[in-house]
Amino acid sequence: MIGGFFISFHYLRKITRAHYVKIILASVLLFLVLATMHAPVYRWADAGTYYMQIQSISNDFDIRYESKDINRALEDNFIPAGMFLIKTDDGEYYYGKEFTFAMFAVPFYKLFGINGVLLLNGLMFFSMILIGYRYLQKQNEDKIALAISALYFFLSAAFVYIFWLHAEIYNMFLLMSGMFLWITYFRSNDPKYLFISSFIFGIAVAAKVPNMVFFVPLFFYELYSKRYHTASLMAIVFALPLVVVYGYFFMHAETFSFYGGNRLYYAQNFPFVGGYDSVNEIGRSLFSVSQSNIDALINTNNIKIIPYNLFYYFFGSFTGMFWYYPFVLLSAIPVLKFAYHKTKSNTNSSNRYSSSSSSNTNTNTTTNNHNHNHNHNHNHNHNHNNHNNNNNNNNYTNIRHFSTKTSEIKDYINSNTDKILIATGIVLYILFFAIIVGYNYWGGTHAVGNRYFYVYPLFLFLIPKVNLKQLLLVTLLAGVTLNPVILDPIGNSANPSIHQTSFPYSYLPIEYTQLNYLPFWERDHITGDLKVYAVDENSKLSENVFMINGSTNLLLRSENKTDVISIVIGAQDKDTSVSLKLGKQEYDMDLKEDEVNYLVLTEMKPVYNDKKSYVYKLSVSSPEKVWISISDSNIETASNPVLLLSNWYEIEDWGGIPTRWTSNNATIAIYSSENMNTSLDFRAISYGRSVNLEMYTNGLLEHGVNVSSTTFSDVQTTLHLEKGMNVVRFYVPEGYLRPQDVENSVDDRYMSVAFQNITFGSPAMAA
Repeated sequence: MIGGFFISFHYLRKITRAHYVKIILASVLLFLVLATMHAPVYRWADAGTYYMQIQSISNDFDIRYESKDINRALEDNFIPAGMFLIKTDDGEYYYGKEFTFAMFAVPFYKLFGINGVLLLNGLMFFSMILIGYRYLQKQNEDKIALAISALYFFLSAAFVYIFWLHAEIYNMFLLMSGMFLWITYFRSNDPKYLFISSFIFGIAVAAKVPNMVFFVPLFFYELYSKRYHTASLMAIVFALPLVVVYGYFFMHAETFSFYGGNRLYYAQNFPFVGGYDSVNEIGRSLFSVSQSNIDALINTNNIKIIPYNLFYYFFGSFTGMFWYYPFVLLSAIPVLKFAYHKTKSNTNSSNRYSSSSSSNTNTNTTTNNHNHNHNHNHNHNHNHNNHNNNNNNNNYTNIRHFSTKTSEIKDYINSNTDKILIATGIVLYILFFAIIVGYNYWGGTHAVGNRYFYVYPLFLFLIPKVNLKQLLLVTLLAGVTLNPVILDPIGNSANPSIHQTSFPYSYLPIEYTQLNYLPFWERDHITGDLKVYAVDENSKLSENVFMINGSTNLLLRSENKTDVISIVIGAQDKDTSVSLKLGKQEYDMDLKEDEVNYLVLTEMKPVYNDKKSYVYKLSVSSPEKVWISISDSNIETASNPVLLLSNWYEIEDWGGIPTRWTSNNATIAIYSSENMNTSLDFRAISYGRSVNLEMYTNGLLEHGVNVSSTTFSDVQTTLHLEKGMNVVRFYVPEGYLRPQDVENSVDDRYMSVAFQNITFGSPAMAA
């Protein structure tokens, strides 16, 4: 029995060794199928448009948006969170996204519902792993090739996108499969692979025009090789899907481009819902290649952003290739090896040259000593001839050295032509986005890593033979950088900035050129012409102020140079000190509870600026909690020297009158140029019950009044202001109520008193 066990174990081990690759691949496939079929499907980013497009093709065999399309979405309870449409001159709507992805997704949607689209992503993701494995096993052992290919895709931001109802995986798959077939053609010289590859590249370009940069080098290589007939057929096959896709779109949407025509965006309200239609239009105009607002996306005049973009493309906190796609480092091995051997060859050549020169010098010395016994003229002529011979030898050595280097480069190019053509496409792709689409090269404002990094799979074709040490080093780096991303792909997809507070992203440079498109959701605030961003977890936006706990950095962005910035700052709970730094200007101050300090700054130096942005960096540090309000006007000379601070909700329109609800402890700051008494008038109504409203100035009770919940109370009082900043507090001892707790409502605000028509002295303050 024991002998039978050992015999069985022996054969089992042989079977396992023979089939482990198939077992692992089957396991990967099973994981991807289960993960995509059971994952929740969300509507973030462009998912709403793709979903509407898929179900329109599935049910109506067209890409036209109609009332029945949105009705189906309402029935399926999958209402778009945003949608792109192109409106024709006749008032018809067409989906403003390419439709080949939707077309291929339809069978999966028909069979498996909305999760079928994610299943398609999973299958394409698996296919890329399989293609990578087949390619890498030419130079690596099976287990190494499989490990590289699997880790290459799973330990990258690409893994996150299998859970998106998006075309990112689709574009990656098209480029990788098209290039793999071209490599097969290059190595086998079988034209059928070239034509299939060209057709796939045609679909890829129909999906995203920048994908053209990968086909162009391959086409010109055929011309360079004087295979003109093959190049002609290649171009025809490539153009076929382009003509069909763009021709069909033009016939219906009246524009060749998915980014052309009257392009509109719908955030929450859609045509044919709630009384909106082509006449009562609710859509917001976007950039369009057919209109003059294309500069919103493309601007080639501002060359200053190019070096910044190239740096951020590789090292940026939100988009850096090395952090989100670290396995591209393996593709640099051939370049490093070539550079190393070239340097080593140059060193050896220099040593040989030095030895030769020393030998010549010794010979000349011996000869000169021998000729010292001859006449002076003969000796002089002999030395002159030796000098000429040395120069000739040196020139010959230099020519030979240059010839050798040229020959080495030619040999490298000839032996790596396929990889050089692929690398050319990669470089052109990166340059296109860094330069032409320089203000949004990564797919913001909703992206994890670089959403437009469809080029990623092609780096795999540059990977040579890899040893275990190299694989482990890159895997370790990927584990460090991608740990906070891939462990929560759904959470990072829902909010692509949540990992930015984790190591190492909190230490990486923020992309100033992309600041307007970075996903600082609920962490930014517009005041005048300034947009203020909280870039770390130590600051939190609360109504109109940033609540700061410890040390933090705030970024201030303006489209024009800012001449003045006013900063109002106060302590949250107790007396404390605070340090502020803006550019080279530093300030230290002491803060007391219920008091407010302020600064008016001029002549600020931006940390970055170009033709569209001026970016300033404000650093705040305090041992206790503080709050800060920022504006781009001089509060000392402003016509309305009043700032809303804490516990004020957004403006509501009550019969044409601006109205704000507050919690039970709302504050405002008022600047006064001198000690003075001034009037404060307003109308107020309470929520749910009558309450007592107390008003304090700098901690001292000024006035109290009872506010009804059924009729507005007109309030007039006098404030005693001191020179500088004053804090006025509206306090309700009875506290607040939440509508969701007292009535059939989902409103979870903490509501106490609503204010209208607040006037301070002579000028009126916007409620």
